[in-house]
Amino acid sequence: MITHVLFDLDGTLADTAPDLARAINTMLRELDRPPMPVEKLKPFMGLGGPMMVQQALGIEADDPAFAPALERFLAHYQAGLAEETRLFPGMHEVLDALDAGGYPWGIVTNKSIRFTEPLLRELGIAPRAACVVGRETAAHPKPHPAPILHACDALRCAPSQVVYVGDAPGDVAAARGAGTRCVVAGYGYIPNGEAPAAWGADAIIDAPLELLDWLKDHG
Repeated sequence: MITHVLFDLDGTLADTAPDLARAINTMLRELDRPPMPVEKLKPFMGLGGPMMVQQALGIEADDPAFAPALERFLAHYQAGLAEETRLFPGMHEVLDALDAGGYPWGIVTNKSIRFTEPLLRELGIAPRAACVVGRETAAHPKPHPAPILHACDALRCAPSQVVYVGDAPGDVAAARGAGTRCVVAGYGYIPNGEAPAAWGADAIIDAPLELLDWLKDHG
């Protein structure tokens, strides 16, 4: 019986792509590099800023150019966390329904707490989240199960009582490793050619409101 819901942030709870892409492309412009289309960046947005910078520049983390480029990107992102970021259509109604139905919900993301908590405040949902787990909160980030297990401890519930909603193979792997159920946000940042049906989740939803139908059968 599912009693708690956990969400990934980027590409699942909120459409953060416009602001992340703006920050990356501002960095690229400063380095005299051509901009990248947002669609090419989306698959890396849930993996954290360092991976986005590596992909945008085509370098590894040990490259001397990586650290200063990352700092540029993070500074630009922090300066405009919620200029265009919004909850996905229908997500406000989902959160309202979870609150009304007595389902505590939280967020487990690979985004740094430095950005996660201010962004949730900007979106007006910070006080409602029962727990917020960021990149630094647990000993390892996703796809390791540690962040989800940390959230379960914070919520004082068993993993078997939790469903985790995410949009990447690492989200499914983290949920499976933690022993929770998992629903894939098919509307999220899934790259062309990927087959979410092969990831091993319990369900795939094409819109946030479909989560409520799934919960009716499992809650």
